[in-house]
Amino acid sequence: MRFVKSINKFDDILTCIEVGTDTLKGVMGGINDNQDIQLLAHASTPTKGSVLKGEVIHIRDFHQQLENILNELEQVSRYEATSVYLCCSGSHFEIDLKRFHQSISSVDKIVTEDDLVQVTKMAGETSLGADRTVVHTCQRMFWLDNKQNLQDPVGHHASQLTAEVLFVHADETRLSSMMETLYQSVHSPREEIIFSGLAGYFGLEPKPEYHQGALVLDIGEGTTNYCLYHEEGCMGLGQIALGIGHVVNDLSLAFGIPYDTAKEFFIQFSNMNFDADANSEFIQVPISKTQVIQVTKDSFATVIEARIREIIQCIRADVQGKGLLSLLGYGVVLTGGGAKLRGLTSIVQEIFSTRAFVGEVRNYEGNTEDMGTEWAVPIGALELGKSFYMIDHYQDSSKRQIRKELHSALGLLKRAIKL
Repeated sequence: MRFVKSINKFDDILTCIEVGTDTLKGVMGGINDNQDIQLLAHASTPTKGSVLKGEVIHIRDFHQQLENILNELEQVSRYEATSVYLCCSGSHFEIDLKRFHQSISSVDKIVTEDDLVQVTKMAGETSLGADRTVVHTCQRMFWLDNKQNLQDPVGHHASQLTAEVLFVHADETRLSSMMETLYQSVHSPREEIIFSGLAGYFGLEPKPEYHQGALVLDIGEGTTNYCLYHEEGCMGLGQIALGIGHVVNDLSLAFGIPYDTAKEFFIQFSNMNFDADANSEFIQVPISKTQVIQVTKDSFATVIEARIREIIQCIRADVQGKGLLSLLGYGVVLTGGGAKLRGLTSIVQEIFSTRAFVGEVRNYEGNTEDMGTEWAVPIGALELGKSFYMIDHYQDSSKRQIRKELHSALGLLKRAIKL
């Protein structure tokens, strides 16, 4: 039985849990009267093999871990988990770009707000197949007569309006299993899935420069996700099934040491510089209770760098293949546990030929001082949850104001279509 506070002084309580390969990270926040978020609690627990590359593979163990983290969040905050969001990634998620066309029927051929509503409704009514569930729809651009692309085409002349929409969708069966596990853990009014790659951007402290084009890169344990944000919208999303776990596995194979030992030494020595003057100091690495081998720091660095370069090159190839490199006007922002790897920024700068730096997690009222960039995804889910709440609870606002609020906050269409 979870102990909770009986009096709620917030409009809503948001609970967001990132499902990582190595760790579950959870945060709880309250939406106050000023529509700001106050951070109430955060907690983490190891997955112990229940999650692989972002996917739940041992549902019973995962259920218990989910119960544990919800218990801790409620005990610390003294509030009950009501609106709950799971942040996920993995091979069961896919991202597709689709276009929808709307003829401008007015005599003057001026695009109106109603034209935007009609073309976005098409996106909301799209089916990707019986075995796929749409998780997010993200507005990219509007095109006028397939020539001029704009963020807001209202008031412009055109014969045809085209909307570009990114669809994040997932395998229906695997998503249903995860949602059923969540429902068994907490009977809340709202239980939803958020793609981790999208949440990471919104967990960063906002900077006006990001609107010039920022690629947010989250190198996790089993997967690496990215979100390219430009002007006021999400222009691209993606993921690859490579992460820090592959780096650790390389160390294990290269030096013939147990995986857990390799992981321990990766954490201890991952702040090594990858440069020509790498430290040749020897590291004493135990491979059993009675055996110890000597490994130089620079040999460790060589193995780490090789896999890190592969991960970054794969991301660049994916971004380039989607025609998004030209939108990268500001640089690459690193998040997740992998962002702590010293020397990573220089590798990213080299491969992307642009600036790269570690992002700062969004600062909320409450204690966020001990929360590093590895908390960007669950913190970002709080921000998304707040925007979902505001849209759902302000039905009396005009269609244009709702769309403007949603677009400026998210670039997501899912709930705008429902209005």
